Amino acid sequence: MKTVVYEAARSQLGVTKPGLPMIDRQTWLWTEEVKEKVRAKKRLYNAFLCNKTTANWYAYREAMRAAKGAVANAKAVHYDEVLIEY
Repeated sequence: MKTVVYEAARSQLGVTKPGLPMIDRQTWLWTEEVKEKVRAKKRLYNAFLCNKTTANWYAYREAMRAAKGAVANAKAVHYDEVLIEY
């Protein structure tokens, strides 16, 4: 009986690693604009790691700021929509 319950729960709920908290991935946040900005940021970070120049660093910092702004904008739009519904 015990194994049947465990198997049913595992198939419906899934399994997590013990001791680790569940992380909310916030998939609603990943709009196309956010994806594009984050990809550009990652690409520029890898370019900076390959060639550590000040120009690459400043390009990465600008991309980081743009990605942060895109995320903040996506969150603001989402929460505005949520608040309008209620």
